[in-house]
Amino acid sequence: MIKSEEVRNYFRFFQKRGHKIIPSSSLIPYDDPSVLLTTAGMQQFKKYFVREKDPNKDFASQRVASIQKCFRTTDINEVGDQSHLTFFEMLGNFSFGQLAMMILKILGMTVILKMRQLLGLLNLLKV
Repeated sequence: MIKSEEVRNYFRFFQKRGHKIIPSSSLIPYDDPSVLLTTAGMQQFKKYFVREKDPNKDFASQRVASIQKCFRTTDINEVGDQSHLTFFEMLGNFSFGQLAMMILKILGMTVILKMRQLLGLLNLLKV
């Protein structure tokens, strides 16, 4: 079981890195007719991932962290031991759109480095 101090440290860690701390949304989503209950930590951010809403406008940041109340029923018959739960709070940190840009930058740098290696090798072989 996570202690409350560990949760505060979790938030401090992400807050120092520019994440906006967002409170948990309702266990019963009011604006998502596709589900009856919140079952995942990212569910409250679904509209930001599909670009229906703007995180900069709503949170003044593209990075957020939260502890979302969740309810699971997929393993309801197994409830009662330490690994099968119906109600829990899920810690999460999310980035809306920045990850793709970071991946593109890394891929771009990788391609540039590989091209330089290839040119160096071709130069060495006098091809």
